[in-house]
Amino acid sequence: MSRHHKENMNSIVLFLFIGLAHFVFPDRLFAAEERQVVVYCALDQPYAEPVFQSFEKETGIRVKVVYDSEAVKTAGLVNRLIAESKRPQCDVFWNNEKLRTVMLARRGLLARYDPLAWTERGLHDEKDGLWSEFAARARVLVYNRDHLRQILPREGATEPVEKRSLQAVRHELEVRDETQWLSHPPPPVKGRVAIAYPLFGTTSTHFLDWMRQQRASGTDVETWLTRVAANKPLICSGNSDVVRRVAAGDAWLGFTDSDDACAAMERDQTLDFVFPNSLNNEKGSLLIPNTIAIMRGAPHQKEAAAFVDFVLTEKTERMLAGGISKQIPLGEVIWKELGSLPFRSGSHRLGKTRRANEEELAKTMEADFELLRKAFHR
Repeated sequence: MSRHHKENMNSIVLFLFIGLAHFVFPDRLFAAEERQVVVYCALDQPYAEPVFQSFEKETGIRVKVVYDSEAVKTAGLVNRLIAESKRPQCDVFWNNEKLRTVMLARRGLLARYDPLAWTERGLHDEKDGLWSEFAARARVLVYNRDHLRQILPREGATEPVEKRSLQAVRHELEVRDETQWLSHPPPPVKGRVAIAYPLFGTTSTHFLDWMRQQRASGTDVETWLTRVAANKPLICSGNSDVVRRVAAGDAWLGFTDSDDACAAMERDQTLDFVFPNSLNNEKGSLLIPNTIAIMRGAPHQKEAAAFVDFVLTEKTERMLAGGISKQIPLGEVIWKELGSLPFRSGSHRLGKTRRANEEELAKTMEADFELLRKAFHR
């Protein structure tokens, strides 16, 4: 037998051996194969990345992340998930707002899962195991300190504007009904209130909740939206753009998320914020939680479950609360432990809060979005 022929025979025997081993011991033979989980993440990368890195280090499972874009926020990822629903590419959807998670659940695109971490903490998952909530952000009113005294001039006041107490003005920002900044702004503020485009991200939840309030009070929603649009709010590409425009002086006030406001204050000392309605016992500041869900038909279901369990631990909620985004823990134990969290005391103390009923908002979401498109057409 020639040497060349012998080498070919050896190759064939080796190939047959590997094939037989694969059939008999598939798990053992490929135990070293890299495990991975694909996560579509709506939370901004600087805030979410430490969680992914910690998970990879602790479990050895590689995370492939797809982030959203600032302009369309969660809507872009949700549309992608819907388009991929027949051949899912995503294992876990980490959403930084709940409304569109509810929409995906209504379409039957989420898998049921009872998180081990939730059971261990004595908490409960949401909506029959289709998603879980954790680490919220508050909707805040960010302002430029350089313009604070001009925001609320007092009628008939004799003292110069520049001598008004900043603390007094801040208090007025906190107690004034937040919708008044859009529907009935003081003359100096008209055209100087910034909001992100209302059809995307947390701003859409905020607007739908405002629209629910108007209906509950007997106000015609379309008339209210027409009044808001007539006051010419500065429409921005996203919540971080709201903060940039306020910092630049293009707007004096802006509705944004607490994580964007906190991160911006680290860079720009002219910025500050208040929790609107937090001193109003009938309303309170709006909290919007993160949600996490496993997609139906997820390609890597074991790894997806491991990631969900990791995210819902106290360790992760502490990580998000202590980071630059200062996410607000939903677990009472962590909230009590983090006494140094800025929202616990001082000028940024978070008072009364409220939660939107996203399940109810989702029922009329498409019709309400049409009203928003009509009022704030681009």
